[in-house]
Amino acid sequence: NLRFLPPETLDDVNIYLIGNINMYFDALDSRGRAPNWAAGLTILRDGVILIRLAPNGTAKIEPEMTLAHELNHVALRRFAQNNEFPHWFYEGLAMTATDDWNINRAESLAKAAMAGQLLDLKGIDEAFGKVGTIVDLAYAESAHFVSWLAKEHGDDAVKKLISDVATGT
Repeated sequence: NLRFLPPETLDDVNIYLIGNINMYFDALDSRGRAPNWAAGLTILRDGVILIRLAPNGTAKIEPEMTLAHELNHVALRRFAQNNEFPHWFYEGLAMTATDDWNINRAESLAKAAMAGQLLDLKGIDEAFGKVGTIVDLAYAESAHFVSWLAKEHGDDAVKKLISDVATGT
């Protein structure tokens, strides 16, 4: 599922499949925490992916899809080296690469658009630190925008964009 990135960016990734993502932070006696709703979490600086296997409410457990999504985060960070992408781009790229679009995301985006409540790019990044429908909207907008870029300009243009950021241009 690395549609936009080379496979060698995934060398030496540590993947933990655990019931509760915060067990990882507890084991390390770390202050870090994952949001309750998170199915997966990537710790980019450490090349660590945490995948939650225990159900949380009615959310469907999809470890393979979650892993593919998180691997795209690691690959993008490693490819970019010291250059950074905004959070919305990480999420949008991972969702586009893994075809993670569904009726709930479309509904969230449509409702916000009809109500004139779409988030700007800064607002999308800020929303990832929150909970509830605003986070759903941030994911939906991120996925829709990166998907639009790929459809409008092609995968090669997205790859060039990523490469240009990675080289600082």
